[in-house]
Amino acid sequence: MSDQRPAPAKPALSRRPALYPLQRAVRRYFGFSRRETSGFVVLVLLMVLWLWLPALLRPVLPAYNPSADQRLLNTLAAELAARRTARPQFASRYPRRTYPARPRVPQVALAPFNPNALSALDWQARGLPAWLAERLVKYRDAVGGFRAKEQLRKAYGLSDTTYARLAPYLQLPDQLPPGRPARMPAVSPASIRTASRSKSRPAASRANRPALRPST
Repeated sequence: MSDQRPAPAKPALSRRPALYPLQRAVRRYFGFSRRETSGFVVLVLLMVLWLWLPALLRPVLPAYNPSADQRLLNTLAAELAARRTARPQFASRYPRRTYPARPRVPQVALAPFNPNALSALDWQARGLPAWLAERLVKYRDAVGGFRAKEQLRKAYGLSDTTYARLAPYLQLPDQLPPGRPARMPAVSPASIRTASRSKSRPAASRANRPALRPST
């Protein structure tokens, strides 16, 4: 009989886990032991699972259909419109006011002029707003006409800049003569408004007012 020696057993091939390259890289980078590396990898996997868990467990919501909400909005709008139509007294109690548009006055180049001969439109043509032009005309009528530039300078609402622009063209002396005071004292805006109202009032209403008689 020939000597037959048994063939040497082949060493079993060790199956390395799929995460072995990752574990080896972690061990080399951090200097962990084998047990620490395994725990670190498990901890990272748990953290990733925790981040993805809400998205995985979130219920699937149905698609939003805005038709129901739109019908509700249309119903509410119709009810509001019906309420406004049923109570028209609010619209008649507060009618909308309409203001006439002021005509655009063409501007003229400044030249020497007499302020006592200008109308409100003439003042507007020289760069003054409509309200200030009307105020200057009323002020001139109240004081009996401008006799010096200083009277115009004291007009209520006339700025120093506007007066400085118009003063060189006013055909008036700068000041009143020293021995000749003004006929009337300075007029307040309230008196100007009162004078304008009395002029606009019908003559019949002023005639029917009883005259004041001194008591005896």
